[in-house]
Amino acid sequence: FCKRSKYALTLVSIGQRPWAQLLFQRIARYAKRLNADVLGLCRLPQLIDYSNEKFNVDSLAKRAKLILAAETLSLYERVLVLDDTVVVRRDTPDLFQIVPPLAIGATIEDDRIRPQSQSKKLLALAKLRHGYASSEND
Repeated sequence: FCKRSKYALTLVSIGQRPWAQLLFQRIARYAKRLNADVLGLCRLPQLIDYSNEKFNVDSLAKRAKLILAAETLSLYERVLVLDDTVVVRRDTPDLFQIVPPLAIGATIEDDRIRPQSQSKKLLALAKLRHGYASSEND
């Protein structure tokens, strides 16, 4: 481990996500443009026991990201933790400049923002665009 910057980026991927490696390559290019360290692709196993109703997919994923952010912040001034459903485009602005220090920048993905039916349609379009073959388990 060689720390070269005061900023760091990492990608969190939970479960079987075949596109995560491609996204990580995009994040590495983005980090280079921002002069930030890339900490790697954090792959976590599927953490959810769907038979147990008290577990919630979103809460466990958020907890994993917050733990990763907290541990990383002990080494860096600013940390960007991205989910494997976020695509970093070539023209993505410097998020370290947009989100003020001591603030958390986040997106909200729930039915108040976008109905689940619309989210599924957008995911299907994204898969077609990137040549990812869908399956029943997606």
